[in-house]
Amino acid sequence: MNDLSSILSEPVARLGASTLTLGHMLAFGAILFLGLFVALVIALWRSAKARTIAAAEAADHARDAEARMAGILQAQAEMQGRMGAIAEVFGARQAELTQSIGQRLDAMTGRIGQTMTEQTKSTHESLAKLQERLAVIDTAQGNIQSLAGQVVQLQAILSNKQTRGAFGQSRMET
Repeated sequence: MNDLSSILSEPVARLGASTLTLGHMLAFGAILFLGLFVALVIALWRSAKARTIAAAEAADHARDAEARMAGILQAQAEMQGRMGAIAEVFGARQAELTQSIGQRLDAMTGRIGQTMTEQTKSTHESLAKLQERLAVIDTAQGNIQSLAGQVVQLQAILSNKQTRGAFGQSRMET
Protein backbone atom coordinates (compact mmCIF):
# COMPACT_ATOMS: atom_id res chain seq x y z
CA MET A 1 0.00 0.00 0.00
CA ASN A 2 2.99 2.23 0.43
CA ASP A 3 3.70 1.90 -3.21
CA LEU A 4 0.25 3.10 -4.07
CA SER A 5 0.53 6.07 -1.76
CA SER A 6 3.92 6.98 -3.11
CA ILE A 7 2.60 6.72 -6.70
CA LEU A 8 -0.37 8.89 -5.87
CA SER A 9 1.84 11.54 -4.19
CA GLU A 10 4.16 11.94 -7.16
CA PRO A 11 3.87 15.37 -8.71
CA VAL A 12 2.41 15.40 -12.23
CA ALA A 13 2.06 19.08 -13.07
CA ARG A 14 2.59 22.54 -11.62
CA LEU A 15 0.11 25.30 -11.68
CA GLY A 16 1.56 28.44 -10.36
CA ALA A 17 2.65 27.73 -6.76
CA SER A 18 0.58 24.55 -6.50
CA THR A 19 1.83 21.12 -7.37
CA LEU A 20 -0.66 18.64 -8.76
CA THR A 21 -0.09 15.00 -7.90
CA LEU A 22 -1.42 11.85 -9.53
CA GLY A 23 -3.80 11.44 -6.60
CA HIS A 24 -5.15 14.93 -7.14
CA MET A 25 -5.61 14.18 -10.83
CA LEU A 26 -7.35 10.85 -10.12
CA ALA A 27 -9.58 12.50 -7.51
CA PHE A 28 -10.39 15.29 -9.95
CA GLY A 29 -11.09 12.70 -12.69
CA ALA A 30 -13.28 10.68 -10.30
CA ILE A 31 -15.22 13.80 -9.30
CA LEU A 32 -15.54 14.76 -12.96
CA PHE A 33 -16.67 11.21 -13.85
CA LEU A 34 -19.12 11.20 -10.94
CA GLY A 35 -20.47 14.63 -12.05
CA LEU A 36 -20.86 13.41 -15.63
CA PHE A 37 -22.52 10.21 -14.38
CA VAL A 38 -24.95 12.22 -12.23
CA ALA A 39 -25.65 14.55 -15.19
CA LEU A 40 -26.23 11.51 -17.42
CA VAL A 41 -28.59 9.96 -14.85
CA ILE A 42 -30.49 13.27 -14.54
CA ALA A 43 -30.68 13.60 -18.34
CA LEU A 44 -31.93 10.02 -18.66
CA TRP A 45 -34.45 10.59 -15.88
CA ARG A 46 -35.70 13.79 -17.57
CA SER A 47 -35.84 11.99 -20.92
CA ALA A 48 -37.80 9.11 -19.38
CA LYS A 49 -40.12 11.60 -17.70
CA ALA A 50 -40.59 13.46 -20.99
CA ARG A 51 -41.29 10.14 -22.76
CA THR A 52 -43.76 9.21 -20.02
CA ILE A 53 -45.49 12.59 -20.37
CA ALA A 54 -45.47 12.26 -24.18
CA ALA A 55 -46.86 8.74 -23.91
CA ALA A 56 -49.56 9.95 -21.51
CA GLU A 57 -50.41 12.82 -23.86
CA ALA A 58 -50.45 10.41 -26.82
CA ALA A 59 -52.72 8.09 -24.84
CA ASP A 60 -54.97 11.06 -23.99
CA HIS A 61 -55.03 12.08 -27.66
CA ALA A 62 -55.76 8.48 -28.65
CA ARG A 63 -58.60 8.30 -26.09
CA ASP A 64 -59.95 11.63 -27.34
CA ALA A 65 -59.68 10.42 -30.94
CA GLU A 66 -61.39 7.14 -30.03
CA ALA A 67 -64.13 9.07 -28.20
CA ARG A 68 -64.58 11.35 -31.21
CA MET A 69 -64.60 8.35 -33.54
CA ALA A 70 -67.16 6.61 -31.32
CA GLY A 71 -69.27 9.79 -31.37
CA ILE A 72 -68.99 9.99 -35.15
CA LEU A 73 -69.90 6.31 -35.51
CA GLN A 74 -72.85 6.77 -33.16
CA ALA A 75 -74.00 9.84 -35.10
CA GLN A 76 -73.60 7.88 -38.34
CA ALA A 77 -75.65 4.99 -36.94
CA GLU A 78 -78.35 7.44 -35.81
CA MET A 79 -78.36 9.09 -39.24
CA GLN A 80 -78.64 5.71 -40.94
CA GLY A 81 -81.55 4.84 -38.66
CA ARG A 82 -83.25 8.13 -39.37
CA MET A 83 -82.65 7.79 -43.10
CA GLY A 84 -84.06 4.26 -42.97
CA ALA A 85 -87.14 5.54 -41.13
CA ILE A 86 -87.55 8.35 -43.66
CA ALA A 87 -87.18 5.86 -46.52
CA GLU A 88 -89.86 3.65 -44.95
CA VAL A 89 -92.18 6.64 -44.51
CA PHE A 90 -91.61 7.75 -48.10
CA GLY A 91 -92.17 4.18 -49.33
CA ALA A 92 -95.43 3.94 -47.39
CA ARG A 93 -96.56 7.34 -48.66
CA GLN A 94 -95.69 6.38 -52.21
CA ALA A 95 -97.63 3.12 -51.88
CA GLU A 96 -100.63 5.01 -50.47
CA LEU A 97 -100.39 7.57 -53.25
CA THR A 98 -100.12 4.85 -55.89
CA GLN A 99 -103.13 3.04 -54.43
CA SER A 100 -105.15 6.27 -54.24
CA ILE A 101 -104.31 7.20 -57.82
CA GLY A 102 -105.16 3.66 -58.95
CA GLN A 103 -108.54 3.82 -57.20
CA ARG A 104 -109.30 7.22 -58.68
CA LEU A 105 -108.31 6.04 -62.15
CA ASP A 106 -110.50 2.94 -61.76
CA ALA A 107 -113.45 5.07 -60.63
CA MET A 108 -112.89 7.54 -63.45
CA THR A 109 -112.56 4.72 -65.99
CA GLY A 110 -115.84 3.23 -64.72
CA ARG A 111 -117.61 6.59 -64.98
CA ILE A 112 -116.20 7.22 -68.45
CA GLY A 113 -117.23 3.72 -69.56
CA GLN A 114 -120.73 4.20 -68.15
CA THR A 115 -121.02 7.64 -69.75
CA MET A 116 -119.83 6.27 -73.09
CA THR A 117 -122.36 3.42 -72.85
CA GLU A 118 -125.14 5.88 -72.08
CA GLN A 119 -124.02 8.16 -74.90
CA THR A 120 -123.91 5.23 -77.34
CA LYS A 121 -127.38 4.12 -76.26
CA SER A 122 -128.69 7.68 -76.58
CA THR A 123 -127.07 8.03 -80.01
CA HIS A 124 -128.64 4.76 -81.18
CA GLU A 125 -132.06 5.87 -79.93
CA SER A 126 -131.65 9.24 -81.65
CA LEU A 127 -130.56 7.55 -84.88
CA ALA A 128 -133.55 5.16 -84.71
CA LYS A 129 -135.94 8.10 -84.23
CA LEU A 130 -134.20 9.96 -87.04
CA GLN A 131 -134.55 6.91 -89.29
CA GLU A 132 -138.26 6.70 -88.49
CA ARG A 133 -138.67 10.39 -89.30
CA LEU A 134 -136.69 9.97 -92.51
CA ALA A 135 -138.99 7.09 -93.48
CA VAL A 136 -142.01 9.33 -92.82
CA ILE A 137 -140.34 12.10 -94.83
CA ASP A 138 -139.58 9.65 -97.67
CA THR A 139 -143.24 8.56 -97.69
CA ALA A 140 -144.38 12.18 -97.63
CA GLN A 141 -141.94 13.02 -100.40
CA GLY A 142 -143.33 10.14 -102.49
CA ASN A 143 -146.85 11.44 -101.86
CA ILE A 144 -145.77 14.98 -102.74
CA GLN A 145 -144.16 13.77 -105.97
CA SER A 146 -147.28 11.80 -106.83
CA LEU A 147 -149.41 14.83 -106.03
CA ALA A 148 -147.11 17.04 -108.10
CA GLY A 149 -147.51 14.63 -111.02
CA GLN A 150 -151.27 14.73 -110.63
CA VAL A 151 -151.19 18.55 -110.41
CA VAL A 152 -149.17 18.63 -113.63
CA GLN A 153 -151.74 16.33 -115.29
CA LEU A 154 -154.56 18.48 -113.95
CA GLN A 155 -152.82 21.57 -115.21
CA ALA A 156 -152.37 19.95 -118.62
CA ILE A 157 -156.08 19.04 -118.63
CA LEU A 158 -157.16 22.50 -117.52
CA SER A 159 -154.94 24.28 -119.99
CA ASN A 160 -156.62 22.58 -122.96
CA LYS A 161 -160.18 23.87 -123.48
CA GLN A 162 -161.62 20.67 -124.88
CA THR A 163 -160.25 18.45 -122.16
CA ARG A 164 -161.23 21.04 -119.56
CA GLY A 165 -164.81 20.91 -120.76
CA ALA A 166 -164.85 17.10 -120.81
CA PHE A 167 -163.33 17.08 -117.30
CA GLY A 168 -165.94 19.50 -116.02
CA GLN A 169 -168.76 17.49 -117.57
CA SER A 170 -167.46 14.23 -116.07
CA ARG A 171 -167.23 15.86 -112.66
CA MET A 172 -170.75 17.07 -112.90
CA GLU A 173 -172.01 13.70 -113.75
CA THR A 174 -170.43 12.01 -110.83
